[in-house]
Amino acid sequence: MSGINNDHHHRRMFFLNGMGGSEKTFLHNTLMHPIRGQGKQGSPVACTGIAANLLIGGRTYHSQFSLRVPLVESRSEITAYSVAGKILKETSLIIWDQISH
Repeated sequence: MSGINNDHHHRRMFFLNGMGGSEKTFLHNTLMHPIRGQGKQGSPVACTGIAANLLIGGRTYHSQFSLRVPLVESRSEITAYSVAGKILKETSLIIWDQISH
């Protein structure tokens, strides 16, 4: 949480690896509660709609970041001054579930 609350914290990216059933989704959802409780923006994303539905407010990363399917050489169509770009600038936490897919 200190990485989220302090813009100058040197550790702001974390990788969580665990087998299926090891409660990663529970941890992701637990991290979203204080973020939203503080009135901050959080964006939980996953590669599939089923996995995204398990995350509080979750979306597929294709939808959240305007990425094409398949993801091969895909570039986001979001611009810095678009509504989606402004939301991303204000986002305090991005949880990207199933990043290896």
